[in-house]
Amino acid sequence: MKPLLLVTLLILSTSFCYAQTDTITIRHKSMGTQLLKNGKQLNLKALKKYVQSDVAAKKEYNKGIGVSVVSYLFAYAGGTVIGYDLGTAIRTSDNIHPATIITGLALVGISIPFALNADKHFGKAAALYNKSRRKTGSLYPGTELRFITTGNTVGLQYCFR
Repeated sequence: MKPLLLVTLLILSTSFCYAQTDTITIRHKSMGTQLLKNGKQLNLKALKKYVQSDVAAKKEYNKGIGVSVVSYLFAYAGGTVIGYDLGTAIRTSDNIHPATIITGLALVGISIPFALNADKHFGKAAALYNKSRRKTGSLYPGTELRFITTGNTVGLQYCFR
């Protein structure tokens, strides 16, 4: 009777145990979205590794990559134009050409909405990943109950991850 009581108490006590979830934390900051996994910031390569298992999250991640490439192109072109004009002005002691600087700033300015849109797609991909994790997770995440049989014994094994 005592073993049955102990097993019952053990199973019921798991609802009060703390279990670490397998989700990505999304923090909205002034300059974009910060994605954290177990307290560590994720870069795009790490995010890709996590969203591979979910089709909808992977699709949203790929949209974000496409938009971010466009953002990088505009930002790179604008930075190149600004840098070339400033470098030429420093090298030859000429005046800075305002039209060239304005063109470079305009290209960099065009890249900002694309970068914000890509950031939104990456946040959506993380949210979709989290949603799929909650759907497929167990009632008590981080715990596992196994029925084990060996040659001459039968037992229950309760594991905490």
